[in-house]
Amino acid sequence: GKETGSRISLHHVRIDPGCSIGDHSHTEQVEIHDVLNGSGSCMLDGQTIPYRPGVAAVMPADRVHRVDAGAEGLLLLATFSPPLV
Repeated sequence: GKETGSRISLHHVRIDPGCSIGDHSHTEQVEIHDVLNGSGSCMLDGQTIPYRPGVAAVMPADRVHRVDAGAEGLLLLATFSPPLV
């Protein structure tokens, strides 16, 4: 929005326990995940990144990734640049 010069968008992402956001990519956006609560993992470039509070991960544009929530679910702050919406 106006405060960021329309350069980023922020999204709270909640994934229910045992659920996933399947393989996908964003052709123009860099995506940054900041894990706020819960546990799970992110698959990026064939590597598993364990997700727990305090972990941050960067998904470059055009890279396929997926996020899997653990038994307690997962809450992320996802930042996109340029904005997703």
